[in-house]
Amino acid sequence: MSATNTTNETPNVTIGYAPTVWVGGTPSVWLGCLSHFNAGALVGNWFDAIDADEVTVDDVHRASGRDASFCEELWVMDHEGIPVSGEMSPHEADEWGTALTSVDEHLRPALRAWVASGDYVAEGTGDLPSIPDFEDRYCGEWDSFRDYAEQLADDIGLLSSAPEELARYCFVWACMLGAAIVNRKNEHTSVTYFVELLPEKMQSILFILREVLIIALLAAVATGLITFDQIGDVAIANTFHPNPANRPIYDELFAAYETIYKQNRRLYARLNRDET
Repeated sequence: MSATNTTNETPNVTIGYAPTVWVGGTPSVWLGCLSHFNAGALVGNWFDAIDADEVTVDDVHRASGRDASFCEELWVMDHEGIPVSGEMSPHEADEWGTALTSVDEHLRPALRAWVASGDYVAEGTGDLPSIPDFEDRYCGEWDSFRDYAEQLADDIGLLSSAPEELARYCFVWACMLGAAIVNRKNEHTSVTYFVELLPEKMQSILFILREVLIIALLAAVATGLITFDQIGDVAIANTFHPNPANRPIYDELFAAYETIYKQNRRLYARLNRDET
């Protein structure tokens, strides 16, 4: 049994510890004496979580120099590397330490992240993660979510048999989405040199006037007051008509998309929450 830290100083214990991303190798716990705690004194030390159930009262009191003759019960008041919050018993900490160290060290951050997400498979009726289920679900490591999505699409053949029509639809959809995003952020390509020479109040007035004109034009087109033919003569080189024979591949790709979305929607929601 080996302690990860020994000191004569009384540690600053935080009750109800909130887990953070832990990059260390072995999770550790701060074991404290409940008798001294109830008497208003903090007596304890840091130990490896996998040894928590074997730590004795004498081990906890050895560095403090305090009398341990009347002490019986120990308690985990703080911990690092265990992806749950709050205090726990030494036995529970030992189980967490055993579970987390049962996988290779390079997999431990992924295991902790899996548990911290809340969307994990527990072992039996407790909170401990099921290691076999984690190993079945672990897919690897990527530099970005985009890299993961591209590899996933390639592995399942999502785009291997996609017709040309799908690429056209995706291009139009991406253009419309991009236009909406840059419009919201006011980042459309524009010449702002002369506008920025005006007073700030006049700039605000021009901005409002521009938005009003855009809304008015769109409303006129939507209500039929103005048609696209009246806006200007645009030569139409070709008209695209979807090929009905490609309907089965569209249905197959959409079903694959639905499956991917259902499997990753919790991750999508978490990523969007982190960005905002």
